[in-house]
Amino acid sequence: MVTSSSSASILLRPHDYQWCWYSSAANEGEAKWQKYMDVENEIIEDAYNEKKTKFELDGNYMIDLEHLIEYKKGDCSKRRYIKRGQRDSLQSSVYLRQERFSLPITPVNSTVVEQVQHVTDALRHIREDGNIFSAYCNLIENEKTFADIVEEAANGIIKEGTTIEQAHTAEWISKQLIAVKNYGTNIKIDRHSNTRVPLYIGQTCVSLYSKSTFWFRLINQTLRDYHTVSLEQVKTLGPFCWLLQKFLYDIHRTDVLTVYRGVELDYQQRKQFMKEAMKFTFFTSTSKNRSLAEMFGNTLLVINLEGEIFGYTYYPAAGADISTLSNFPEEEEFLIWPGTYFQFVDHEYNSNKQQHIIYLKIQGGG
Repeated sequence: MVTSSSSASILLRPHDYQWCWYSSAANEGEAKWQKYMDVENEIIEDAYNEKKTKFELDGNYMIDLEHLIEYKKGDCSKRRYIKRGQRDSLQSSVYLRQERFSLPITPVNSTVVEQVQHVTDALRHIREDGNIFSAYCNLIENEKTFADIVEEAANGIIKEGTTIEQAHTAEWISKQLIAVKNYGTNIKIDRHSNTRVPLYIGQTCVSLYSKSTFWFRLINQTLRDYHTVSLEQVKTLGPFCWLLQKFLYDIHRTDVLTVYRGVELDYQQRKQFMKEAMKFTFFTSTSKNRSLAEMFGNTLLVINLEGEIFGYTYYPAAGADISTLSNFPEEEEFLIWPGTYFQFVDHEYNSNKQQHIIYLKIQGGG
């Protein structure tokens, strides 16, 4: 069971600090200060503000804030110096995080639905259609509140993180959710009406998802392989995904018309996008900034979010601009939720940039 943290909500705390460790080993290349990943940075900052002297990070690393060193648990002989600095002074040029914005996408042929027999409704939704939102909806009991879902999400994070030896990161993520749980205490969920996610709960989910952690990686890897999802995974991943997707729908707008994603694809992978209809089954990070997306890969996906039916333009819900809630607003991230359908429009090759360009158009939103 996760308990509330005494630290301020992640939405309220400043983010102008950056912890770094000093790389000096020969096999690590040129000696220089390396930034801690964003959640590690938050964990160290929390400990710093709470006047802790020693604590543990995932990977059996110990942090000694009294002497400003990092070392392996049980082995003090190999030490790294650490330091705290202002983020602005350490900020490098603007770029997109590669693992979030450029991993290859494998679209699913939307005309083929695999029939799954002898499973619960929850598993049928996820294994046939890759729809974890609907899968978890089937597990929501009457009289549940948003606070109940937040607690389920927090406990799911702890369970999954502990399984893959990411217990410290999982605990920190869960505490951030529990810190805003009270905003959903008296708001009951009606599956048949569009009850909005309480603002602070939704914003916290987006902020946590935008961080580079095992959690966002696990969610998307699971949704990529949706045919093998277990009922237990629907229970552990489902609550958070349900809150995140529902909140994205709450805040979606129609003023973003085109988004971009750069990927590295071979010929056969590119052909998968040149089909009449396809579906993305996981949360897909794109950028509103074409120049940033063009930095990655040999293929640029240009995704038009304007739908068309009987000759009329419309704007189906498919995702939301999360740049103002992200720790990395310069990425200009637009997050597309799972189950969004697209159609192939065109393909061309830019010989100057040596990059394929694939144009996609949205068919509808989740």
